[in-house]
Amino acid sequence: RRLMEKTREEILEILKNMTFSYSSMNAFKTCPLSFKFSYLDKVKNRDGNIFSDLGNLAHYVMEQYFKGEVEVYELDKLFKDNYDKFVTYNAPTALQRFNYEENTKDKMLKFFNNTDIDNSIYEILCMEDKVNYEIDGIKIVIKPDLIIRRKSDGRVILWDYKTSNYSKDSHAGYAYQCSLYAKIYEIVNGIHVDEMNILYFKETVKPRGKPLIYGRFISLEYDENVLEKFVSDVKDIFNAETWKANLDDFFCQNICGFRNGTCKEKEDRYG
Repeated sequence: RRLMEKTREEILEILKNMTFSYSSMNAFKTCPLSFKFSYLDKVKNRDGNIFSDLGNLAHYVMEQYFKGEVEVYELDKLFKDNYDKFVTYNAPTALQRFNYEENTKDKMLKFFNNTDIDNSIYEILCMEDKVNYEIDGIKIVIKPDLIIRRKSDGRVILWDYKTSNYSKDSHAGYAYQCSLYAKIYEIVNGIHVDEMNILYFKETVKPRGKPLIYGRFISLEYDENVLEKFVSDVKDIFNAETWKANLDDFFCQNICGFRNGTCKEKEDRYG
């Protein structure tokens, strides 16, 4: 598809009117050209992937549980009943020989079948709700997976869900994302977030002398300067003069939403 090139003035006008999220900022860092297709050219026909499909399904199940729509013993059935509705993409060829989809489905099903999370001990403060904020003329939106208050001690906890495998190397990015959510949520609502946790659905923990625990919570360290960092990263987008493709093999062929027909750079490299 041939896209009309925009002038510098047109690009700046779009950016000035844009509301930035962590995901849009990170899209630029991941691949500036993909950011351009999505947010400047507003290409509509995008390709999905199994990773986002699985994430959307997990979010749906957890949301239904915390809304009180289902009981904890119904979570595995809810997951199974909605699997084909949410998961419409196959695993990448490179992962199929590892039975990625079957193994992931099995691990997530075990989590939902065995979880001991008790929604009654928490008060929901924010669940997939958009919170808007503006600083230095930059409009920002956050959408936390879940912010809850534990009734027993009043501590406010932010949860972010991950269907990926546990990776310590990813925690700097996760801490950035969750710190941004916590910071803006506090500024807008006047409620301080005391804890930030990643919930890995697929991970298991085996405490010594105790039964296996399905799902793993990992605490994140709060970055007090996250808002300044985010503003700086967004300004890098404003200052960008070229929109180069980051030709990472796995991302380009399996994750990028513009891998089929929009990106000439990908076509030239991969065919």
